[in-house]
Amino acid sequence: MALPIDVSTVSDEEFRAAAKEWLAENPVGEFASLKGRGGPGDEEVGFDIRERWEKVLGAAGWIGLGWPTEFGGRNATVGEQIIWAEEYARAQAPGRVNHMGENLLGPTLIEHGTPEQCERFLPPILSGDERWCQGYSEPGAGSDLASLRTKAVRDGDDYVVNGQTT
Repeated sequence: MALPIDVSTVSDEEFRAAAKEWLAENPVGEFASLKGRGGPGDEEVGFDIRERWEKVLGAAGWIGLGWPTEFGGRNATVGEQIIWAEEYARAQAPGRVNHMGENLLGPTLIEHGTPEQCERFLPPILSGDERWCQGYSEPGAGSDLASLRTKAVRDGDDYVVNGQTT
């Protein structure tokens, strides 16, 4: 199922109306049981249901809105992406399980990945079939980024990274 609108041809008001309508009609059944749940500090709630919700979002084309069309995205403007986020929050739709894949890994691969990496990893992010995370660790700091002691020091045109990871 494709996104119900072509983002390249609509006004922000039309985009908002389409997002609001889709979000009113789709988080039903088991998804409605998670209204406003699954966000920060509540991530473990209904995880299996939220995984299925991610696939619904993917099938409808609501994942990767800002990605270029040649990578499977919708080339939505920043304004349209903000509108989607606003309407998603207003609808209290279930917390997302793959924001790292969509917002960190995907754009990084689009900018710096090989064609093979993009072909392998981007489609399952867009469909909601694969999830990604990001972890940090350093001796004495664990995942507390404020306690990291690794530093990058400029050396001419390069940076030299000093420190270690576990």
